[in-house]
Amino acid sequence: MRPVIETIPSNAEEAREAFPWVSYRGHWGEVGPVRFYEGPTGPNRKTAWTRPFVWSADARSSSIVVPGSAASNTGVSQFYCSALGKGSDLFRSYVDNAPAVLAVLAILIGLLVWLLRRTDWDSSPTPLAQYRRSGQIVNSSWQMLRQHPLTFFLIVLPMVVLNVTAAGFQTAALVSNVPRWLVAGVDALAVLSLLLSAGAVTVAMSRLGKGQSARVGEVYVEGARRLAVGAPAIAVAVVSLLLLTTSIFLAPVALVLLGAWSLLVSVIVLERRSGFGSLRRSLSLVWRSLGTTLPVLLLMLLLITAAGALLATLLFVITALPFIVLNMVPPLTLVLVWPFTCVMATYNYFSAAEEVEEHRAAKAAAQPATQACD
Repeated sequence: MRPVIETIPSNAEEAREAFPWVSYRGHWGEVGPVRFYEGPTGPNRKTAWTRPFVWSADARSSSIVVPGSAASNTGVSQFYCSALGKGSDLFRSYVDNAPAVLAVLAILIGLLVWLLRRTDWDSSPTPLAQYRRSGQIVNSSWQMLRQHPLTFFLIVLPMVVLNVTAAGFQTAALVSNVPRWLVAGVDALAVLSLLLSAGAVTVAMSRLGKGQSARVGEVYVEGARRLAVGAPAIAVAVVSLLLLTTSIFLAPVALVLLGAWSLLVSVIVLERRSGFGSLRRSLSLVWRSLGTTLPVLLLMLLLITAAGALLATLLFVITALPFIVLNMVPPLTLVLVWPFTCVMATYNYFSAAEEVEEHRAAKAAAQPATQACD
């Protein structure tokens, strides 16, 4: 195919005769039932067409680089575009069949209200080892953070510094020639700090639940020592999830395994399990207390994955902040919600373990009665 370039005559009459569309001043595209659906006007209605030099005087000297194209934590623009597309689809469905859309929304809202009212919320942060419902786990986690704010702040402070530094290097890599190995190294340290801080928070909660002090250095050393024992299981979990997420077809499997192994850190740190038995133990606890653990897991995933992107999207809509700044919002939000999610994970473990033990005790108590009847 060889394209042919044709110029439009400067004379208006000759231009209309050769290219009739240049005189069309209406909207291009399908005319919908409301003005919202009408297409845009043609190029002859644009300043770039009628006064090109005036228009180009305010144009950019270079193209905009998609933020984070070579870095992690880069879901801001994708999240915004996806949310905008889903919102447009919902609006079109509403225009086509408003009663049906309103009915579906009412059902979803009713389901959410039912779930919130179904669980109990009244709970105390201690003792740690007791069965709690989903709402009680969330409430106890919040109370634990409120009772010991300085302790948890100091525990996550190194992780905050590393993750903010990593976000800064990622942002700098978008506008300057920062070595890739340096960015990758800082990112690896940031991810490692998330794991170590989770172990430290778990140790701190165990000590606070017993009325003991939780000094930052001590809980980090103890948490790192226990995590090192369970390093093989952690490595298997991380590698498996990374490999599965490379395929869109295997991503659901990765999501299931992520939920099944969500108690892995708590199992390793609190039960001091070594080898690969902690993987089976985490799966067993989650499966046997699925009704309680699943809502908490969903909340944790939403806080970790969507909270930052949603906040960045809102800032994108209501402010004029550059993408480079917005790109730092998700990692900053992550470090803010990370202590809460770690505390919830620990309470989730204690609740699941107690539920499993209660079922086991009830089953053991029922066996002698059955034998006596025989």
